[in-house]
Amino acid sequence: KEPKIQVNDVFVEIGEIVQFVNQEKDKLNEAERDQITMSLKVDVDSKMGIVSDVQQELREANARKILYSSVQAIDI
Repeated sequence: KEPKIQVNDVFVEIGEIVQFVNQEKDKLNEAERDQITMSLKVDVDSKMGIVSDVQQELREANARKILYSSVQAIDI
């Protein structure tokens, strides 16, 4: 079973990422399409294999500018 990935406010499977990126690019004008930047917010307990799979899908969608962020757990 493929993990669900949240994109904006919906969950998709990894295989649907290219379609999502293309839909988002369609909302932009021609000049902006090549400048799109994707942001990955990754939970600290996520598996790197999932992140690698998402990266591969983004490459296939020609979305190569990626910002990475993570939330660090805080013990109180």
